[in-house]
Amino acid sequence: MLLTAATGRTVTLCAAYRPPLQLTVLGVDSAALREPVLDLGAGAEGALVQYLVGRGFDAYGIDRVAEDRPRLIIGDWLDAPLGKNEWGTILSHMAFSNHFLQIHRRSDPLATVYAARYMQILRALQVGGCFFYAPSLPFMETLLPVDRFSVRYRPVSGAPADDSALARAACITRRV
Repeated sequence: MLLTAATGRTVTLCAAYRPPLQLTVLGVDSAALREPVLDLGAGAEGALVQYLVGRGFDAYGIDRVAEDRPRLIIGDWLDAPLGKNEWGTILSHMAFSNHFLQIHRRSDPLATVYAARYMQILRALQVGGCFFYAPSLPFMETLLPVDRFSVRYRPVSGAPADDSALARAACITRRV
């Protein structure tokens, strides 16, 4: 988080990344996005959501600091309703997984809450749907049943090579 002097507002730094950069880091080819799309941790303005909607996608975002705008849901990623089999694509650029990774590395008891939510996110995907996020979560990805989920990785340019989680983005595809 960053307090900007010009506006006095608190802004999440990763929310300020331009949407094409977010998609590139996540390894998302927008032509292959399945709808509807959910941006988990969309930021106050939901820039990625607005970018996708402007290109004809049925896209929504959730963030606890979201402004009252169309297609943005004000809510916490840990308890906002996601439904089951509802989303074609869920994106989370430096949001949910970044927090989960840091909590896991500190052995914070909240990690079990994040782990349960991670599985709820995967259940919210349609069959064939994908959850794209960075950084990766190897401590979760290795536990996923291979008959139900496939895992793909994409290297993240400029990330520290000695940290496998930070050095890659993940895409989890729901098989069944």
